[in-house]
Amino acid sequence: MTEEQYNIKHTVDTCGYCCPIPMISTLKVLSRMNVGDQIEVKATDEAFEVDIQKVAGMGKCKVIFSEERDDYTYFIVEKI
Repeated sequence: MTEEQYNIKHTVDTCGYCCPIPMISTLKVLSRMNVGDQIEVKATDEAFEVDIQKVAGMGKCKVIFSEERDDYTYFIVEKI
């Protein structure tokens, strides 16, 4: 799937922020979303990928796309 094929409702750019800010910012937006809504997250904090996978493991969301880009990691996360 390309980015255009997703149903992204929100964007969170956490580039330049360290843990725990990227996760807190993402969870704050996720809490206001409806099931099935998708959020794109840009993060430079290396711990974010581990953290979001842990949240996904708890059944709160799922990471449906991730990609290393030039200076950040790009994620698409869906609320479940």
